[in-house]
Parts: sequence; structure tokens; C-alpha cells
Amino acid sequence: MVSNLFDRIASAAAIGAKFARLRAGDPVIFEQVTEAAQPLLAALIARQVDKSIWVLCANVRAQEAMHNEISNWFPDAFFFPESERLPSDAGIPV
Repeated sequence: MVSNLFDRIASAAAIGAKFARLRAGDPVIFEQVTEAAQPLLAALIARQVDKSIWVLCANVRAQEAMHNEISNWFPDAFFFPESERLPSDAGIPV
């Protein structure tokens, strides 16, 4: 059922053209996507490409909401919690 929904949305003319460009490796901008629709769009993009994708959020609260929604379609989605250290030039903390 969910796969059918994704296929129907992805086959719509306007978004289908963008997904074709995305699969070709071209940069694509999705404008005017409401906050509530962003997790669905991220899930659609993840289904269109054969690579891992990163979804960046403004803050941890937005990240939690995004992850909760995406997990409905991709239960193995990773959640990277906010680091307890300040960023530095040393790189990612281990």
C-alpha cells in the first residue's frame, strides 16, 4: 500500500521530472515544501536514489520529528544525536 502511494506521487509530472534529474546525478531544488511534507519528501527521495542520504535539520527537536516520521517508511533510518561537545577544528568527536 505504501509503495503504491510512493509510486503514485513519484510519477506525478512535476515531481517525476525532478526525480529523473536526481537519479541522473543532477542537483535538484525542492522549493516551497511545507514542514509537514518534508519527511514524506525525504522518504520519496530515499526511494529514488540508490545511495544513503543525509537529512539536515535546524535543531534537535526538528531532527526528532523528522526521524519519527521517516521511521514509518524506513525503520532502519539512523538518528545522530546532538553532540555534547562544542564543534572544533579537530573533527567529529568519537
